[in-house]
Amino acid sequence: MNWKEYLTEGRTFNELDSIMESFLNELNSVEKMDEVNIINEDGGIVSIPLIISILTASPAFIKMFATLGKKITSKFKSLKGVGEKIGDKLISFADKWHHLYIKAIVKILEFTKIYDKAKITEMKDKEKVAEVLFYIVIFGLAIYSGLTTANHIIAMFKDAHHVSNLNMTTLEGALTLIKSKEIKGFIGKLV
Repeated sequence: MNWKEYLTEGRTFNELDSIMESFLNELNSVEKMDEVNIINEDGGIVSIPLIISILTASPAFIKMFATLGKKITSKFKSLKGVGEKIGDKLISFADKWHHLYIKAIVKILEFTKIYDKAKITEMKDKEKVAEVLFYIVIFGLAIYSGLTTANHIIAMFKDAHHVSNLNMTTLEGALTLIKSKEIKGFIGKLV
């Protein structure tokens, strides 16, 4: 099967839908919660850092997906304008989503009076501090996702018939990749 057949079958989206549907079903069947994990009635565990990781990676994922979509549709004359328009709207949406995170961090730092203690008064400087803090969190989540991926790979070999380890390994691996790209982009801006 070549890449065109793979994309036209919609397998990529179906696999992603399957992972997200599995994740949402896990959340719907929550039975109890400890400080780091949500445990459902089947004994399956969804970690709170995983949920935070998905939420913080979503704008970057949408941006990567839209950029790829624009590149693919630019190769087809009939899709060229439509693909660019949709891609640009998705990228704009992802940027706004990311800026909402930065605004939330700014508000939290203002509320806790950290800016006052650091004598930061200019909004531009406040946003820079919030951006750095955001990427520190992203860096920590990337490390967490990488370690969790390794743990799921080990669990897969120990319990090969349990498919959820494969799903979680795939999801955590994708999150690690997305977060690594975000950190690389941020460091690139600094240098």
